[in-house]
Amino acid sequence: MKARIPAKQAPEALKTVLDTSLAKRNDSEEFADFIDRVGVAEFEEKFGKPKSEFGPLDRDNIQSYMDWGKTVVYKLERGEGECAV
Repeated sequence: MKARIPAKQAPEALKTVLDTSLAKRNDSEEFADFIDRVGVAEFEEKFGKPKSEFGPLDRDNIQSYMDWGKTVVYKLERGEGECAV
């Protein structure tokens, strides 16, 4: 299975995979066997079209715009490279 999801959505995606496997796998079926049986199509449907936007930069979505463990909004900054004089 191939999917691209924003890092901030990884915990939710993992929960979806685990919940789906727990709900649909046979008793004592290993995870790999479950995937072989049901295929990846079900998961590709869920993750094939990732949420590319988090919504507006407002109070409700602010955490989506912050790096993990940071308290400020992500800002692309260009620093000095090692070739700088």
